[in-house]
Amino acid sequence: MKSTTDATTTSIKSCIEAKTVWDPQKRGFFVPTVRKFKPDWSFHEREHEREDYLAKHKEEVVLLESDVGQRRFEFVMKAVGDSFVQKNYELVELVVRSLMVCTNCDVSATLSRAMSYFDFYTDLFGDLGQKQTLEDDELRESLEMNCFQAFENVDQDGRAMIWGLFCKAKPGDERTSMVQLLKVLNYIIIRTLRNNYSVQKNGFIMLSDMIGLKFENFTFTMPRTFSFMLSKFMPAKIHRVCLLRPLYFVQFILPATRSYMFSGNMCNRFHVLSQDPRDLMHMPLNLRPEILPSMLGGNNNSYNFLNRLRAWRLEEQENEYSNGSSCSGGDDLKEDMLFDTAQNNNRRQRKQESSQTREFAEDSTMDLDSK
Repeated sequence: MKSTTDATTTSIKSCIEAKTVWDPQKRGFFVPTVRKFKPDWSFHEREHEREDYLAKHKEEVVLLESDVGQRRFEFVMKAVGDSFVQKNYELVELVVRSLMVCTNCDVSATLSRAMSYFDFYTDLFGDLGQKQTLEDDELRESLEMNCFQAFENVDQDGRAMIWGLFCKAKPGDERTSMVQLLKVLNYIIIRTLRNNYSVQKNGFIMLSDMIGLKFENFTFTMPRTFSFMLSKFMPAKIHRVCLLRPLYFVQFILPATRSYMFSGNMCNRFHVLSQDPRDLMHMPLNLRPEILPSMLGGNNNSYNFLNRLRAWRLEEQENEYSNGSSCSGGDDLKEDMLFDTAQNNNRRQRKQESSQTREFAEDSTMDLDSK
């Protein structure tokens, strides 16, 4: 299938470079210079509506593991085209599989969103064949800055939460440049989707935490760019977006920026919390305190994201060793992997369910100020 856009027209890098204009003569005192960077949450809103509908009409649920689901999966993989599949089979298969689970095996929605993501990936990395692994020193060092951290199984539906700590982004530090942070966020999302059926189905909660952030270091580039990326390109549903411990200045301008950042029904899924992280354990989030560290009001004192990264790296090395050179994407391999998808998804779901009670007890106590 032909790409939905040219590789250079996703505008993600232009979004980073765009400036913000303040005009006291304008309503709300906030005027974005370029409206084309306005987030588009339509995909997420449609999937929220689908989720509500299927909750009342369970007979219309289509499982990826079913015969119908498998036929649709194979159709989408063929529609994506060999030019994409051969460049990065593992990524293409994961994105398509995740979106099929997310959209109730809707072929049109899956194909459209997948192609948008591949365009974004090509724009950001230069080539779809460029694979993200923790053997990449730049990626690993950026991850270790702790600007983004991931928590799995944070609520009763098994969603994952990504915690953004923008105070960790150091001006002038290449490890936390906007391009690097986009790559970090992409890696964490894709890595969390892998082997995690409940996240594929129910999506992510995005938490932006302003603790430790100084007014002089605040920039609209981060929220604008991340909202643009998440809303238009990511192959996953965003369940809710939350702002924790906001700066007073940000609270003042929120009425003007809210309608720009979140239009439509997604606006009802954006929540401004207080300075107390225990808000996360109450409605509408109701997160599980045993999953979250004390910095987020939880009681999981064994959590350490750096240990999680080490586990991810070991898993990548084991997969690379077991797969060897067979991951080049040959026709026989593609047919075998398509044939095994149903079994793989069953194993992934069982693995996710069995791991929900294990929350990395071997990890040492988290220290946010270690960097």
